[in-house]
Amino acid sequence: MQVVSVPFRLRLSSLALFICVPMVVAQVIIVSRAPWWNLPYKIMGYWAWLFICLCIPLYLGVCHARKWAFKIIIGLSGVWVLTSGVMAMRTQQTSLGFFFCFLLALLLGEIFWLRYELKRSFMDPKVQWFQGMPKAIPRLRCQVSLGGKNLDLSVSRFDEDGAYLFYGRGEKKFEKSLALLFLKKKLQMVFSYRDQKITCLGLLTSSACDGMATGIRFVNLSLDSKKKVGDFLEGLRGEGYV
Repeated sequence: MQVVSVPFRLRLSSLALFICVPMVVAQVIIVSRAPWWNLPYKIMGYWAWLFICLCIPLYLGVCHARKWAFKIIIGLSGVWVLTSGVMAMRTQQTSLGFFFCFLLALLLGEIFWLRYELKRSFMDPKVQWFQGMPKAIPRLRCQVSLGGKNLDLSVSRFDEDGAYLFYGRGEKKFEKSLALLFLKKKLQMVFSYRDQKITCLGLLTSSACDGMATGIRFVNLSLDSKKKVGDFLEGLRGEGYV
C-alpha cells in the first residue's frame, strides 16, 4: 500500500514516538541516582541521540504505513519495558518502579493509538497477500464525479472519516488507475445503500492493488453532513457490514 497524503492524526501519533527521547533521559537520571548538580550529561546525550536516530526512520515508516515500522515499535517497546521491569526489581528502586509503570502505560497507549490510526478505513483496505482486490460490502456503491462522468465503484470499507473504493469485477474502467484519477482533487462522492444516499467531499489518502483501490478521507463535512454520515454508518453496522 502507498500513502499519498498523510492524515494529520497519523502524523501526530507518529510524532508522539519522540516522547521516548525525554523518557530515556529521565531513566538514565533515575538509574544513576546522581544529584541534580552532577548529572551524567554524557550518558544522557548518548542515549538521547540513539533514540532520536531510532525514532526518525520509525516515524517515516509509520507515516508511510509500513508494517515493518509498526512491528519494530512493538518489539523495541517490549524490550524496553521488560528491561526496565527487571532493573526495578533488581535494584529495589521505588522511583524506577514508578517509572516502569508509567513507561508501560505510555508505550501501550502509543501502540494502540498507532494501530487505530493505521486501521482507519481509508488507510487499510484489508487485502490479504493472496487476494487480488478487496472484498466489497454488498449493495454499497459509490459514484464519483470526474469531468462530467460518473465512475461507479465498489466499497470495501466505510466509517465516519472515510472509505476505501475499488473497481469491482465486471465494472467498466475508463482509466487504468484510480490513484492517478483521484490525485490532488477534491472528489464529489455519492454513497448509496438500499434506499439511503449521502453526498461527501473527499481526498485521496492511500492506494493499493496497483492503484486500482484507493482510500478516500472525507473533508469539509458540516455538522449536518456528519450526522448523515453517522446515520448511514449505523445502517451498515446494523446489518453487520462494518
